[in-house]
Amino acid sequence: MDILPKHGVLPSFFERIVMSGTDISQLLFAVIVAHYGSRAHRTRWIAIGVFINALSCFLLASPQYFYGSGDDALALTEEYSFIRENIDLENTTKAQGFPLENSTHDHKMNRVLLCNKLKDPNIVKSLDGETAFAPLVLIFVSQFIHGIGGLMFYTLGGPYLDDNTKRKNVAMLFGITMSLRLLGPTFGFLIASGTLKMYINPLLTPTVDHEDPRWIGAWWLGWVLIGALMLAFAFLMALFPRKLKRQRADDAKTASEPDVKPIPKLEEIPRILKILLKNKINVTNNLSGIFFVFSAMGYWTYLPMYMENIFLQSASSASIISGVIGIVSQGSGLLLSGYLISRYHFSARKLAGWNTITGFIHMVVMLSFIKLGCEGGNYSLGEKKSDGTFDLITPCNQGCNCQISKISPVCYEAENTIFYSACHAGCETHEDGVFRNCSCLPDLKQTVVPGNCAVDCGHVFMTFLVINAIIKFVDSTGRIGNMLISYR
Repeated sequence: MDILPKHGVLPSFFERIVMSGTDISQLLFAVIVAHYGSRAHRTRWIAIGVFINALSCFLLASPQYFYGSGDDALALTEEYSFIRENIDLENTTKAQGFPLENSTHDHKMNRVLLCNKLKDPNIVKSLDGETAFAPLVLIFVSQFIHGIGGLMFYTLGGPYLDDNTKRKNVAMLFGITMSLRLLGPTFGFLIASGTLKMYINPLLTPTVDHEDPRWIGAWWLGWVLIGALMLAFAFLMALFPRKLKRQRADDAKTASEPDVKPIPKLEEIPRILKILLKNKINVTNNLSGIFFVFSAMGYWTYLPMYMENIFLQSASSASIISGVIGIVSQGSGLLLSGYLISRYHFSARKLAGWNTITGFIHMVVMLSFIKLGCEGGNYSLGEKKSDGTFDLITPCNQGCNCQISKISPVCYEAENTIFYSACHAGCETHEDGVFRNCSCLPDLKQTVVPGNCAVDCGHVFMTFLVINAIIKFVDSTGRIGNMLISYR
């Protein structure tokens, strides 16, 4: 999701709305799926959920098929280096004396990134105001149905294992299962790391490398691969029986009970909810879940983007680091807690208390990360407005007709200063990988280079990784107890 704002499809404000699709669908269908699914053929319901998730993956990748890579991305390839962005750019090129068909790649970059006082300001404003709402709808729908599919899998999968496992082995089984579940996000991060190093259209030859801030990786390719795998596993999941071979000692007593239970009525739901709300242990346990969701879910979603922007890591390396930290620290905590619960059989009250404490600590530590980060340099963003935004138009770049939707930072290394783009630095030419004739610099002979200013962020980043690993380990020790109390 952190690639889409860079691609110009998903502005930051709309990104928050689109990402809420999963939460909205789960809020709407959680009670219904749990109430009816528990009495149905659960493995088939789970298979349907996995199938729905596969569809959501294909739908999430569909903007690439419907809308293509986009002119900005194509302009950074050898095959499309002379692509026309709009009629105004064609007129600008002619006015500068460069034939459109014979323009060099540097001239193409001039038309896209540099100070251009010949461009019509009205066209620039219209380009900045453009938002493609159709891709937003597709992505929101994919997130919405993903929430339903995930709900069916996680709501019914755990109870299915619980009902078909000896009670003394349940905690350890959940520890192993949840540890293996971490392989999913880790596998996803590794796929993302590989696909983001490929250009958005792998068949084209990019003129920039993946370290360039304008690079747009093949964000859609990973979703296609994962969706195909989910389709295969949905079929396998549907082959499991309603109940596995009986293992518990008391199964003989209940063997005569019918497998198919009557379909519950909706009128039963308020009565059941009232009983659950009166249970103090259940309420406390749910509070720990609230702390976890509040502090972790959004953090997990934006962790690669967080590392990329706050600690100045590349998108691919951020994905790998995120996956490794998750599987090592959380996997260890899940296995340890599963073993301890199976060995010492802690009471529900103690488990609920521990869950709440670890959840609260996790939330506090996550909030403390606000004060931790790397300074990428001094930012030259213009005057700060009363609403907290910046007026990027300054006296030195006034009349350059810069697009604020095109985020492409450049660094003035002499003073370690970062500009929003080469255009906002007032640069008029690009030669040998640097921007020249920049009116916002003390001397027109000085240059700026693409990207953020290089800083030594190693010790701060390592501090973050160590604290993050420890807190993930501590918090994961409460996940199995949280699940067991909910099932009991």
